[in-house]
Amino acid sequence: MIEKYEKILKEKMKKNQIQGYEIYYEETKSINIISKLNKIKRSEWDYDSGIGIRVIVDGHVGFSSGQRTEDAEKVIHNAISTSKFNPVINTFSFAPKSKPHNINYDSVDYDDEDGIISKLKEYIMTCLSVDGHIESYSSVSFGKHEIINSEGVNIVEDWDSEVSLSTVIKQGDMSVSESLSLPTFNDRFYDIPNIAKRNAEIKQNGKRMKFDGTVVLDSDALYSLLSFYLSSFTGIRRHYKTVKYDVGDYVACDRLTVIDDPLNIQGTERSRHDMEGVPSEKREIVKNGMLRMFAYNREYAALDNVNINEYQGFCARSSYSNKPTIGFSNIIIPSGNDKIDELDNVAIIRSVFGLHTANPISGRFGLPIDNGYVLRNGEKIGLKDVMLSGNIFEGFNNVVAIGNKQDVNGPYIVPWLAIDGWTIL
Repeated sequence: MIEKYEKILKEKMKKNQIQGYEIYYEETKSINIISKLNKIKRSEWDYDSGIGIRVIVDGHVGFSSGQRTEDAEKVIHNAISTSKFNPVINTFSFAPKSKPHNINYDSVDYDDEDGIISKLKEYIMTCLSVDGHIESYSSVSFGKHEIINSEGVNIVEDWDSEVSLSTVIKQGDMSVSESLSLPTFNDRFYDIPNIAKRNAEIKQNGKRMKFDGTVVLDSDALYSLLSFYLSSFTGIRRHYKTVKYDVGDYVACDRLTVIDDPLNIQGTERSRHDMEGVPSEKREIVKNGMLRMFAYNREYAALDNVNINEYQGFCARSSYSNKPTIGFSNIIIPSGNDKIDELDNVAIIRSVFGLHTANPISGRFGLPIDNGYVLRNGEKIGLKDVMLSGNIFEGFNNVVAIGNKQDVNGPYIVPWLAIDGWTIL
């Protein structure tokens, strides 16, 4: 199917109706199993495929998309027609031909549908066996894609997988959710319901209290706040002048380094290239507290007239039907030397919610704590109906301890962090 689009686009280039093109083709396959009120419901396998087209017309970049069955002429016509509504970017071009890195990784067997369903049911049955189970959700999703453009890029990324499990366990009138995502099946999934139960028990016996001491973010809470923190360091935010920092500024303490690494095979956002065909590279976003770079795709790099070879490589797509944007891949914080699990008189935060209410410019936030406790003289005192309040940039400048081991969940490979200056109220 992709060849049909390429043939039409080449003809339009010959006639000078367009000056460049990019074709992104995607296929997905997924299944999920849900348990609710002790009943198990299995979905059917879901398949989707489609194409996203970008064209350059007199300096304007147009985009359109369509499912596999969509008429190719219509999709291309729509991309050309919409280009006039976008600004002229005279220096923009699609990614040049290059050779992506060769990385090898394990993936769930795409063809073993019965085995996949059996494994997902095992996870759900483990959740159901725990007292207080309310609901659980397990899934496997696959994706593959191709990228072809007028500069010679021709990339095929074969099937990769993501396995996810989430569960909600209730003890008394308190419930806690736990979740985990990894590239393949893993014994860690069997631990999730019991972790949720233990934390629900702590929460049930907890209380509302104010705490002004050291706050410890476990890996799950940290990756929620990291997504908010890193959103400040994209070319989109820089282009629209909604960030107060620039390259060379200190945005964290000198012990903290934050890395984007799509070549790391432990995370779920692993890839040989970004979503416009630029070869993947390991990049330090923050090194020893200093902001080293902003994340750009080629479009925003051209808009901001930055060094495209230095800043590109962060193009992301949520699906073929959405215009390419900027995003990070696997986010890594190197572990430190601190045994955070041996700290006392600290608050341990496992999950927060409501990040959409945080101020992306100032960094201020007040987030309800879904799961956490204060550790005082070895006793765990659950937290109920409280909020974590502070400033993300000030907090990352006040990191007092970095855990000596990393956890992996989704695209985040991070240790626990201990932070001063935040308040629980």
